[in-house]
Amino acid sequence: MAKIETYVFFDIETTGLPQLELCRTKITELSFVAVSREDLVTSETLPLMNKLSLLFNPERKIQPKVTAITGLSITTLKNQPIFKNRIQIINSFLTSLPKPVCLIAHNGNRFDFKILQAEYCDVGEHLPNDLLCLDSLTGFRKIIKDTNITYKDLNYTSVCNKQDRQTSSQEDDELLTDDEDKWPPLNTSAEEWLEIDKL
Repeated sequence: MAKIETYVFFDIETTGLPQLELCRTKITELSFVAVSREDLVTSETLPLMNKLSLLFNPERKIQPKVTAITGLSITTLKNQPIFKNRIQIINSFLTSLPKPVCLIAHNGNRFDFKILQAEYCDVGEHLPNDLLCLDSLTGFRKIIKDTNITYKDLNYTSVCNKQDRQTSSQEDDELLTDDEDKWPPLNTSAEEWLEIDKL
């Protein structure tokens, strides 16, 4: 397999957590930051980046807790296009990048990739089928595996109080709850870290 030429770091904001919305979660914001392998390796400062950031009208209620965190509400998004009307823009962005392209999302296997794929499936569309996908959470777990650091340690700083940690810990557990059977299969290639290390 050819070396990855472009890494696309992406994140989404949604109407809520899938397990609390019966897996009818919709994307309200999507952001891509694309960086070439060469720039990551050779740049002595920040690498050059191509960016795409889009807002969407989810056409459904947004959980109040999500609105409090993101500032996005059905009112603020009412004049934004719906997701299906932006698919061509998303695909054009991804297909314009030097290949192979690897999408990277933190907790992507359990959240971002599934919700993105579900949005495409809802309207009978497909992501470009030559995309590679990588969950950075898996990578972080691999890196800290033989250390005294836990993943939850990485989420908190010394300024968090005990109540914040307990609440956040419960929220992390909710986010990491596996609901594998409730999402459409990904038509992207979920790469193993050992394989990615070679790329």
